[in-house]
Amino acid sequence: MLRSEPLLSWRRLVGACALVLLGVLAWPLMRASAEAVFRGAATATLGELTFGMGGHVAFLPAKPRAPRERYDEDDSWSTRVELRIDGAEGRYGIRMNARRLVYLPCVVLVALVLASPLSAQRKVIALALGAALVLASALLSAWLTAAWLFARAPGLVYALDGFEQRLLDFGYEAWVTALGNRFIVPIMIAAVLIPALAQRRASAR
Repeated sequence: MLRSEPLLSWRRLVGACALVLLGVLAWPLMRASAEAVFRGAATATLGELTFGMGGHVAFLPAKPRAPRERYDEDDSWSTRVELRIDGAEGRYGIRMNARRLVYLPCVVLVALVLASPLSAQRKVIALALGAALVLASALLSAWLTAAWLFARAPGLVYALDGFEQRLLDFGYEAWVTALGNRFIVPIMIAAVLIPALAQRRASAR
């Protein structure tokens, strides 16, 4: 019975680690799909927003770089985010990393769910819900990044008071720049979904 099986054991943990390793190695095969999902979701949501008083973002494939341009960033920084402000000339562009924002968190989530004792049907439910939450987390990172950058131009997009600016700075520093969040989020999602679905099945019996 499901209740006799621990949700977390050394055997399941080792299996999850092996699945994570396979997922990392599979990045070259999954790269195009992961980037397309991230850009498509970001365009459909954040691309339709107006930030403050006329700020806009567009999510595009990154342009090829010169051989020594930003050599500290690898090719996974392949989504270009263009920021523009109504009435202002020029556009500002940054790069985002779909592998870090979406793919690796999804790999961790998939590994934990597949290594769990849930039935196949409930694993599908957990993966669907978890993937949606991981994507929402990535979009939150993209929104905070854009909002924080727009706030660097005082008065053009936002008219923030001191508290609002500190709150935005805190959100950016705590959520976007803390790279550990990319792995904590899928672990927390799995830690909630797997026991909840397991308990639901047990109570249904």
